Amino acid sequence: MKWSELLLILAAVRGSLSQNIEVSQIPEVNAIEGSTANLECSYNLSNLNVFIGWFKWYRHVLHGVEILKSNDFKYRITKESREDFLKKRSASIQLHRVKVTDTGMYFCEVEFSVQEQMKGHGKGTFLNVTATGSLSQNIEVSQIPEVNAIEGGTANLECSYNSNNLDLPIGWYKWYRHVLQGTNIFKSDDFKDRITKESRKDFLKKRSASIQLHRVTVTDTGMYFCEVVCPGQEQIKGHGNGTFLNVTVTVIMSTSWGCFTLYHWIGAVALGLLMSFALYANCKEHKQVRICLCKETSHLSLI
Repeated sequence: MKWSELLLILAAVRGSLSQNIEVSQIPEVNAIEGSTANLECSYNLSNLNVFIGWFKWYRHVLHGVEILKSNDFKYRITKESREDFLKKRSASIQLHRVKVTDTGMYFCEVEFSVQEQMKGHGKGTFLNVTATGSLSQNIEVSQIPEVNAIEGGTANLECSYNSNNLDLPIGWYKWYRHVLQGTNIFKSDDFKDRITKESRKDFLKKRSASIQLHRVTVTDTGMYFCEVVCPGQEQIKGHGNGTFLNVTVTVIMSTSWGCFTLYHWIGAVALGLLMSFALYANCKEHKQVRICLCKETSHLSLI
């Protein structure tokens, strides 16, 4: 195997892992309870003409709950027509009669079957549904929109707040998964002994409500909401717009040298094949030399 052939194989492997379709989504949509939320999604196929394709929408996690088949959204979704999907390259949907519990992250995925299957997905749209007549938040809470982590590592979910220069001697914060007011991860067995919280001092003085998730797994992928609560003459609170945690798997091989990723593993296998080929060629060459020497020696002995 030549180096040029090896590079072509590695390029093909890397290329097969990349997305074939560029999909775009609006980062955030705000809606009032009972209204209609327009979740826009468009795609670019490099000017290819395709005739067979479809799109899906997932809630909270890519390849999680497919809302077009979910009873929670039954009779509440309007999809793009097949004609607009193919000609206008639109995979948008409208959610009708939205509820506060619809709040969360929504992912659009587009797929086509040509000579080979091609697909791609957007980075997600955060839908924030507020109750009619609800009071505005008293505390401004900020979160990082997205955090990427490798399985087994630590994910830092940052959260800070601003309470208009009020001195707050008492307060606390919570983190919810997928849905605001949903699963409180501080009380969840799924995160037991895997969370590091800010100290009370840093929470009040530095106004930080950040947490660290340790030994993260792929199943930890999802949306996380930070909520800050400070009691006084009346309770004041606020929440962030959410942080999407994306945990990816790495193929790991433990060796005395450390850990190998998938690409390192492919490179190591390729290098091993090249070394084997070189050794074989070398041995074959030496074997031919020995045969020639033996023939020459036998010829001299006959003389």
